[in-house]
Amino acid sequence: MMVRVLPDAFGLLCVLALASAQEDVPPHRKSPELHALTAPDADGTKQGPGLYVFGGKGYTQEPRRRGGKGGKGKKGNKGGMRSTVTFFSDSWLFNLSSESWEEMESPKDSPVPTARWKSSMTRLDDSSLVLFGGCSSTATSGVMNDLWVLEASCCPATANWREVQTDSSPRARRGHVSVTNSTHLFIFGGKGWGDDNEAGECLTDIYSLPLSALSSGADQSDQRGNWTRGADFPGRCRWGATGTILNFNGSAYLAVFGGRILNPGNENHATGESAYTYFDELWLYDTTAASWRLAKPDGPGPHRRDHHGAASIGDDLFVFGGRDSETRDKSSVLNDLWRFSLKENQWTQLGLKDHGPSKRYMPGVAEIRNPRGVEVLAVFGGEQLPGSTKRTTLNDLWFFTPGTWPGWTLVPTEDDSSEEALELEGLQPQSQLEEIFGHVSGGLGGLGAMLFVIAALAGVYVYKADLRRGARSNQVAAEPSEYVQIQD
Repeated sequence: MMVRVLPDAFGLLCVLALASAQEDVPPHRKSPELHALTAPDADGTKQGPGLYVFGGKGYTQEPRRRGGKGGKGKKGNKGGMRSTVTFFSDSWLFNLSSESWEEMESPKDSPVPTARWKSSMTRLDDSSLVLFGGCSSTATSGVMNDLWVLEASCCPATANWREVQTDSSPRARRGHVSVTNSTHLFIFGGKGWGDDNEAGECLTDIYSLPLSALSSGADQSDQRGNWTRGADFPGRCRWGATGTILNFNGSAYLAVFGGRILNPGNENHATGESAYTYFDELWLYDTTAASWRLAKPDGPGPHRRDHHGAASIGDDLFVFGGRDSETRDKSSVLNDLWRFSLKENQWTQLGLKDHGPSKRYMPGVAEIRNPRGVEVLAVFGGEQLPGSTKRTTLNDLWFFTPGTWPGWTLVPTEDDSSEEALELEGLQPQSQLEEIFGHVSGGLGGLGAMLFVIAALAGVYVYKADLRRGARSNQVAAEPSEYVQIQD
């Protein structure tokens, strides 16, 4: 959907949602890998900022065949689309400049990773990523410990994969953490597989591998990199946590937040209140000193959770969404956004929960610098509750710009999940909301009212907001008022 801003004779603005969205978008999924990535062309010229999506668990759609069960010459069903749950191994790139998705191809006959979810991926540089482990099945028995490097190129956008062989590799796992500092790749925790434990085995180990071991040709039999085990996690074991590198006072820290553990005596996926322990702790691992410490922030912080998303902007940690209960109720999932500052030793809640992505768990979350040079937070996909993989997994894309109101911007498509997000959240369906606000602030002056006409599934709504010029010349602050339904 593209949005046009049209002034009327009374100085009011109407934001009209016009259906001209891109159809070629990633399938719906949860647990996707989401990372900033730039695909250079053959002469090394960079093509601008992009967001890379890989893997996850979701569904594909294909037309239903007529006939079949109806038999006897009658049409068996009315057609429509059939959804099939699948694990993905595809690669997609979202170009922030053109605001369009492109599926990345891989060279013919070149190896690619097995389809998986609950994997862990991290950046090596602007145009390459490293992938470790994950799971090829719903059950933990499908865990893996393979190591891959992705090197992007264009044009067209191409995913060039190569598998890396190492010695003393960490055991297979899923729901773990991977990060890099300036010299090493780190793998921490997650859940492994044990034959005597259908729920899987919770892991507390951390391993490091020199980044030099990931370079092309470094994995020859006599040159393979060796993993080194660091200090085991001293807290209670957990999986589904996030891990993010934070730099402070010349040191790089692995910041591990949240996660959960199945309590003794409970069956896997039990829904009782005492079945799982969810954590709201923030642990810091000094990647140089190989030591852990539990952070003790001043003031309140985010609620306990697992299967959330996290990324860093500047030297701060950002945490979004997740789940705090095994029940499949809407109240079990979250859509709050928090920032933690190591410098200030404090959590701050950001944005408005009712003016951003819907409640979800297993979203992809990443930091990226937009075409205007501003660092923003990206959120892609995940799963809503109540629902299921092929009913409520998502493929919508949101951006959060710190220091703006309401902060969140939706990149709309004609896809169901984006329309559902519009219906659920009542947000303006445009991908350049901040830019439009900038034009509004420059043209309205003291004008105090503005009408947003929003096209959504359930009808058309008018959003009224009071506008006033913010403290900075390029910002507009607005206080939400109300939605009024004007047509069904």
